[in-house]
Amino acid sequence: MGRLWWLRRCCENKARIEMFEARISRKIVIALLLVCASVVYSQKRTSKPKLALIISTEKPSISMSEGLHLELEFVNDGSGPILLYRELGAGVGRTNLRIFDDHGKEVMTIFLADELPPPPPPHRKESFVEIKRNESYRTKLEDSLKNIVNGPGTYEMVIEYTSTISEGWARRYLSLPVERIWTRERGMIVSNHIRITVTN
Repeated sequence: MGRLWWLRRCCENKARIEMFEARISRKIVIALLLVCASVVYSQKRTSKPKLALIISTEKPSISMSEGLHLELEFVNDGSGPILLYRELGAGVGRTNLRIFDDHGKEVMTIFLADELPPPPPPHRKESFVEIKRNESYRTKLEDSLKNIVNGPGTYEMVIEYTSTISEGWARRYLSLPVERIWTRERGMIVSNHIRITVTN
């Protein structure tokens, strides 16, 4: 009788241990799944493309008879490659150059920059430049100073860039990964400010 009782207790204890181990295993599995889901969600959140614009000029002092030469550098600060349309265009809602005088007042001239580039041909990746992570793409903006300022002085310049390619248009006409294309939906990029002195 005593031996049977002892065997029964051993079986009950073994069953309890197995049940406890199964519960612990389930909790570990659930915890691991939650950690994996959190990592994937975090990666999705941080993989959003990010583009910065840096402008510079080799000549901080320019005469009115000269032309303005700005270098535009688009820097990929995101975690994946970005496809940027090579035709930047000019004007508000495209590549908008804004000029401010010494008093912080925006300068207006009789010239209005308004260049809307044609849409890229379908199936032509050459219309886009691929900017890989932590890399950049450089291009130039050139114009006559007479189109930009009204006379000599010290001016501050900044560029506001917005893509002319919409996401809907890209999905419909381009055989390119839309998630990599820098589209209008990604908003406006504002560059750094630079100062130039214009002389006679």
